[in-house]
Amino acid sequence: MKYLKKIISGAFIGVGIGFTLNLIFSFLNGEYYPGIPSFLNQYDSMLIAITVQTLIYMSLGIIQSFSTDIMNNQKRSLLSNTIIHFSIIFLPLLIVAYILHWGRDLLGLLVIGFSILVVYFIIWVVSYLSIKSQIDKINQTISKKDK
Repeated sequence: MKYLKKIISGAFIGVGIGFTLNLIFSFLNGEYYPGIPSFLNQYDSMLIAITVQTLIYMSLGIIQSFSTDIMNNQKRSLLSNTIIHFSIIFLPLLIVAYILHWGRDLLGLLVIGFSILVVYFIIWVVSYLSIKSQIDKINQTISKKDK
């Protein structure tokens, strides 16, 4: 049941993020597009194109929802967990970027890859500092009890 909830929530989060990105891309272009036009034009109908795109977003969301379990593994170092987690986030995102025509050439994929790296780094630093702060508070509480 736990996995089913993770699959369903991951799929919905993936779709939500994917369509939010569509809105951002549309805003930047000044006109609404339900996806990148070159991707959409590959299909005979808009319905099929959007269905494929939605399934891709769902799959990406599911993969990424399960990737959070990696960071909870306390048998590996933080560095090992981060490298594995980043790989599971980064590689599927680059593949999706290529398939959905977010970046169809090397420069486009490099820009997307760098953007993913920057966002990942910011999230990682914020998470690290938050956890470090919690640990410091716990240590202070323990120190007070020992005195």
